[in-house]
Amino acid sequence: MSKSLKSMGQYIFHSCPKLKKISLPDSLTSLEHWTFQSCSNLEEVYFPSSITDIKDDEFMFCGKVTIKGYSGSAAEQFAKEKGFPFVDVSASEVVVKVSDICGDIDADNAITSNDALKILRVSIGVDKLIDAQTKLADIDSDGNITSGDALAVLRHSVGIGSNVKIGKKINS
Repeated sequence: MSKSLKSMGQYIFHSCPKLKKISLPDSLTSLEHWTFQSCSNLEEVYFPSSITDIKDDEFMFCGKVTIKGYSGSAAEQFAKEKGFPFVDVSASEVVVKVSDICGDIDADNAITSNDALKILRVSIGVDKLIDAQTKLADIDSDGNITSGDALAVLRHSVGIGSNVKIGKKINS
């Protein structure tokens, strides 16, 4: 799916028996009703944190689907309310290369507001990072992930101010 996709229409995957797993793009902000209705073989759906509302009828006639997403997200709330298994992907599924860019904790080769948001979520205890990500997120190298680290990455992502460490390659 396109990384710029914002919304999905009604019934887009309706009665799609070949659909077993799907990862919705981080750009997605909304789903219309019955998106996955009657997907009889659907086993797993990853919801990005950008989706804040999941309709009650999204998985009508699907069986038991495992919902993947971030702790505290709409995906987790939906899974709990509807009795679906939930897997928290906050740190467990992020692949960090041996050498990466300081500030780029999602390893997409760009320093964006998403990186800043993830660092902020860590600083307030909502998410956790794996060791390699921690090194990339600790912008001021004080051993702590703080809102100051998130602010430095956010400022860099919009071109305000500079920090010599942000954007530099770091060996994990």
